[in-house]
Amino acid sequence: MRRAIVSFCLLTTSLVPFALAATPEEADEEIVVTGASRVAIRVDQSGSAVSVLTAGDLEARQTRFVSDVLREIPGVAINRSGPAGGTTQLRLRGAEGNHTLVVIDGIEVNEPFNGEFDFSGLMADDIERIEVIRGQQSALYGSDAIGGVVNIVTRRGNGPFNGAARLEGGSFGTFAGLARFGYGDDKVDVSGSYGYYDTDGTPTARTGAENDGYENQTLRFKADAELAKGFTISLAARAVNSKGETDPQDFTFGSPTQGFVIDGDDTYKEEARYWRAAANLDLFDGMWKQQLEVQGTNVERQSFSGGFESFSPKGERLKFGYQSSLFFGEGDRQQRLTFAFDHEKETYLNRPVGGFVSTANNERELTTNGYVLEYGGSFGALDLGAAVRHDENDGFDDATTWRATASYRISDWGTRLRARAGTGVKNPTNFELFGYDPGTFIGNAALKPEQSEGWEVGFDQAFLDGKALIAVTYFNSRLTDEITTLFTPSFESTPVNLATDSVQRGIEVELHAELTDQLSLTAAYTYLHARQDGVEEVRRPPNTASVNLTYAFAGDRGLIDLGVRYNGEMTDSEFIFATPADVVTLESFTLVNLSASYKIYDGVEIFARGENLLDEKYEEVFSYVGQGAAGYAGMKVSF
Repeated sequence: MRRAIVSFCLLTTSLVPFALAATPEEADEEIVVTGASRVAIRVDQSGSAVSVLTAGDLEARQTRFVSDVLREIPGVAINRSGPAGGTTQLRLRGAEGNHTLVVIDGIEVNEPFNGEFDFSGLMADDIERIEVIRGQQSALYGSDAIGGVVNIVTRRGNGPFNGAARLEGGSFGTFAGLARFGYGDDKVDVSGSYGYYDTDGTPTARTGAENDGYENQTLRFKADAELAKGFTISLAARAVNSKGETDPQDFTFGSPTQGFVIDGDDTYKEEARYWRAAANLDLFDGMWKQQLEVQGTNVERQSFSGGFESFSPKGERLKFGYQSSLFFGEGDRQQRLTFAFDHEKETYLNRPVGGFVSTANNERELTTNGYVLEYGGSFGALDLGAAVRHDENDGFDDATTWRATASYRISDWGTRLRARAGTGVKNPTNFELFGYDPGTFIGNAALKPEQSEGWEVGFDQAFLDGKALIAVTYFNSRLTDEITTLFTPSFESTPVNLATDSVQRGIEVELHAELTDQLSLTAAYTYLHARQDGVEEVRRPPNTASVNLTYAFAGDRGLIDLGVRYNGEMTDSEFIFATPADVVTLESFTLVNLSASYKIYDGVEIFARGENLLDEKYEEVFSYVGQGAAGYAGMKVSF
């Protein structure tokens, strides 16, 4: 496989002189930067199901946490452990939380020690676009993309020097602010921002009375510069400092609250640093594009219980990558060939706490080399794609994954047909392989990677003279060698590969409609059947839905947005010795949000919003209560 890919790279180099007859057309429609392909393509060329949220969507919702607005995406399930700051998991199409690759400005931000991204600290500030690509994408991006990709692109500088500042306050002693700047011309584009969020919080425990607060500071910067014709460099950096209060579970045998979350003085703090540098070279009028990049992730977390440090992991990821893409064709018949190589090293250290040291505190490393071949072709209304990836792992068996896509547009009917099939792989994480101390989680160095195969078919149909679009997708996946945790009565635990299969299948429906010049509607619904050996998997609601109505008035100076998000009944694990079952059913809930904004002067805007207006009592994780009704108001100034 490696020889074949290197040969392909040499072949693309030799073909360049014969590819100069045409220049790839620049996509003037909405594009997916990463996820659907290794190069930018139009959404309507993707055979994979793709959903996009724009900066306008985020501003209309006034959403402060990315996880909240992602509830509007079909196939997405969110589970937050209590109020703001609680651990927040995202599951795509019934896959696990660590099966989704999260990328921010080209940087892979999944935590190096558990392979998962905790959405609790991701604020929805200064974002230009969020793209969610569902289904197995490992053929493009390797492990972590077994369930899909969430790609986030922050704002560019865009034009003469500009900036904005926002301040708001509201329920639960909440204060938040944002300051950003930008500048862009033909040669340079620079942007950056600082965001702050602080809240006294609400109780985490079901029967608790103690408020659990949260604080987040996020600093970001990115720049692009053209140093010579066809040669540009890109830089991106992001720093997040957060700290929060949370509550422990009561594992005291015989206690009336045994197994439940109870009031306590548990706290945590986390520092995360992300960066990326890339050099881009376009030759022969853009017919041959190359990129060389290096990126890094560093996450440190400290947890405290009863006033003592209880857990202190540190993880680092360093990744080098090279990509070469050759474009050729004429008119509406365009083709591309892409070769990519990446080298990734993850380092994990479970730092000793309380003077207790064991072999689990040794520094660990995992190294992977990945080789990718991708083909894409556009032949008028037909778009085809194929990709294969080979990963060389130093800790377990190597893996080869593939993906094939097709999309066909019937312009006279306003119809697009699409399909995707492929495989995915998820490598065991540092936590799962090596465990951690002090604690009772014992690693398993004999774990095998999880394997997935699946397919989907769907269609997009325009109606109302092109003012409305409905997208329907059926998906079907099977996961083998699933990694799960086995518990003993003494609460020692260890991860194992299951011998039984996990199946996920379902239907996704997405609707966008411009009902009038002022009124727009978006809606989504997902039916999910997720079973492990015939048993419903936890934290995967079979039914989820959302509806958003957005109304612009006063010459677009004012905006009102009404959002309704429904999460159906689902199961979750519980650890109560007095009950015969180890799962419990969490009731369905509906969250209603209303936001409004008005530009009182050019560059001056006032806004207000209400969240969970029906004061719904709900839990997304067993005995962790969600946040109640809340109201916020503020002002934004821009120039």
